[in-house]
Amino acid sequence: FQENDRRLADLDAFVHKAELALSACLAEDKTPAASLVDVIATCKIMCVEDSIEMTHRLKQEVGSFALMEDAGFKHMDFLQCCKFAEGDSRILKLKLARDRLKSFAIKPDGVTDSEEMKWCEAVSKGIAKQIGEGVNKVTAFNNEWENVYRLADAVMARVMRDFK
Repeated sequence: FQENDRRLADLDAFVHKAELALSACLAEDKTPAASLVDVIATCKIMCVEDSIEMTHRLKQEVGSFALMEDAGFKHMDFLQCCKFAEGDSRILKLKLARDRLKSFAIKPDGVTDSEEMKWCEAVSKGIAKQIGEGVNKVTAFNNEWENVYRLADAVMARVMRDFK
């Protein structure tokens, strides 16, 4: 419960800062910067994923009580729906990774986070190897899906850590 409270408080503070930043853009009739778009995507992904994870862990903890109709778990599928509403979390993760890979390709030294650098290099090398073997670029990217998601996780961790 303490872990959940801490994670919820961290996410709540992060989302609040994102709301303030977006509200300022909207009030000034400005398009949000790409960095704010990444923050918003991270908010959506992390809030839904953390809710699903923590609810699942709680359900496992309470055991058979979770099967009772009034235990509060009967609407858990709603969280799964949230994963796909307002932008599929997986697609948002792919977007974060793709955008980071594009900037890495243009300016590799622009990636200053060591985890992002590790996964940018891994995905780039994996794609290059496959292209060298005759695989087209899109298929090669798709084949690197595990490292692509690891890169997205690293991007989100940085975004959460660095967003002021």
